[in-house]
Amino acid sequence: MKISTSKLSIALFGIGVLAVSSLLWTYIQANNGEITVCVKENGAMYLIGEGFKRTECKDKHKLLSWNIQGPQGEKGEKGDQGESGPQGPPGIPAIVLPENLKPTPINKQFCFIPTGSGLRDITAKWGLQNEFGAVPAHGISWGSIHLVPANGSKMSFTANGTGSELTVDVGSALVGFEGTVELDANIFWGNFIIPVTGSKLLTIDFDGRGCHLMEDSGVSIAAIVSDTFNSYLSGSIIGQGGWVDRVNGNNFIVQDTTVFEGATAIHNNTQADSVIAKIGSPFSDGRQAVYIKTENRDSWGDYPDGNVQMRISKGGWDSSTMASVTFKKDGNVAYYDPALDTYTNFGIYNDNEWTLVEVEWRSSDRTARYRVNNGTWTDWLTFKGASSFTNFDNVGLAFVLPSGSGGVYFDTLH
Repeated sequence: MKISTSKLSIALFGIGVLAVSSLLWTYIQANNGEITVCVKENGAMYLIGEGFKRTECKDKHKLLSWNIQGPQGEKGEKGDQGESGPQGPPGIPAIVLPENLKPTPINKQFCFIPTGSGLRDITAKWGLQNEFGAVPAHGISWGSIHLVPANGSKMSFTANGTGSELTVDVGSALVGFEGTVELDANIFWGNFIIPVTGSKLLTIDFDGRGCHLMEDSGVSIAAIVSDTFNSYLSGSIIGQGGWVDRVNGNNFIVQDTTVFEGATAIHNNTQADSVIAKIGSPFSDGRQAVYIKTENRDSWGDYPDGNVQMRISKGGWDSSTMASVTFKKDGNVAYYDPALDTYTNFGIYNDNEWTLVEVEWRSSDRTARYRVNNGTWTDWLTFKGASSFTNFDNVGLAFVLPSGSGGVYFDTLH
């Protein structure tokens, strides 16, 4: 095969360039990036050093050296803002906890902490649990603690706290205070915002120390009557604090032997049908509560509808618009069902122990619901005379003892 002279020359030239380039790169690496050459009079250059024909320049040839990388230059001026880049891919979403992990507040307490002469902090504390049990109360809380006096304007104190407590400084506001302390707050836990509410009734003789369980009630829910009986004289309740006799009312006696709180409560252990009533503030939406302690119910004579009753009504005990709760001899608690014209059981109570009973009503659909000891509410149920309902303004208490012995105590209406 015949090889072209021109093509052979180009090939040999390329091989030579590659060889020189390779040799030059090896030299530069060996000399830490420095190149040293000799420059002839006509400007031609040749390399010197180890691996080349000469180690120094001939006479009249000038030595020249330079680095393949120059020294660090001065910082340049800031360039113009570049154009925005394209939208990046979606990020990984945050973890969202399932609803069954959402905790609820438990063991809610108000703690009254002295900070000086007559001064107090109030700390609301709680735990958290979900359907799997107790959970750590991490996170944050925010909200208010309200002081609602029996007479006067509500005072509110707002703060931020941890996932398990919230503290406010109320100064001397608790000095001589009688009324209700209310909590209205929220907890941010996981991806949930959890409301935490509660209240505690304080009497005039409350010493403002220690921790006390809250009642699991909503905030600022109105009660027709608030009465602790603590300012009354021993003897008949009739004529004291606005209480009136509906029938045999003098059988309700103010006494200081057995009380739920404070100095006094009322007691009835007389064989009779006895009823007292008190007109209070009219509310179309509200909640009425009372503490009741039965006394030796096994000795009561039978009364099928229930021997003990609290009734809320419009205008008085005999009103055709009312909702009521009774305590029966067999240990059941019942509400009046107008559709069946009977008292329907919904809870139980223990004899010779204080039991909290509550009735809550609303005007939106003219219904009421009932519960005992902060337990589960009943459904919203139609009460007697709901079709003509405007508000409730009267609270009545009754004890029916047709035969036998035993009695009942009432305290702390709120």
